[in-house]
Order: sequence, then structure tokens, then C-alpha cells
Amino acid sequence: MVQWLLSSLGISLGLTLVLEEGFALLCGIRHRKDLLLVCLVNIVTNPVVVLCYHVTGIYTSWSPLLVTAILEVSAFIVEGLHYKAYAVSIGHPFRFSAFANAFSFGIGLMINRLL
Repeated sequence: MVQWLLSSLGISLGLTLVLEEGFALLCGIRHRKDLLLVCLVNIVTNPVVVLCYHVTGIYTSWSPLLVTAILEVSAFIVEGLHYKAYAVSIGHPFRFSAFANAFSFGIGLMINRLL
């Protein structure tokens, strides 16, 4: 089980980093500090979200949809706060956070459906 969880955490983080960095580039973000910031905030939030999702699924009977919504909104807020505080060229930090998270979450859902 530990091996499966670590694999899940690694795959999720790697995919999120690629997708959200790609999204940032698509949005015209080129400042190196901001691209690093996108990477760092996802390194902080993604493993926590994925771990909390799996632990909640194992130890509670809560709705996976509700858990996902709570965790994703929490990640969006934390990331938005960091973008607002530290970004150089991200003009609308909470909007960027919302769309970046929606983009990576949506692509992740599509990948899971295909596999």
C-alpha cells in the first residue's frame, strides 16, 4: 500500500508540475521567478491534497466529490495567496490559480478516464 501511495503521489505531482507550468507559459508568464513560484506552490499543495484525498477515502465514508471540492478549493486559495504575495508578473493571482488548477484537474480527469 505504501508503494502504491508513493507512486500515486509522484505521478500526480509530476503531471501537475508539467501541466501547470505549461499553463503558465500558455498564459504568457515568462518571468523565471514566477515559473519557479508555480513549481514551488504545487510542490507544497499537491502532495498534501493527494494524501488527504486518499487518507479520507480510506478512513471515512465521506463523499469523494465533497472531499475533492474542499481540497481543491483549499489548494486554489493557498496558491492564490502565494501568487498574490510573491509573483512578479501574474496580474490576477486568484484567477490564475483557479484556471491553472481547473486546467490540471480537468486534464488529470481525462487521463484517468482513458486509463
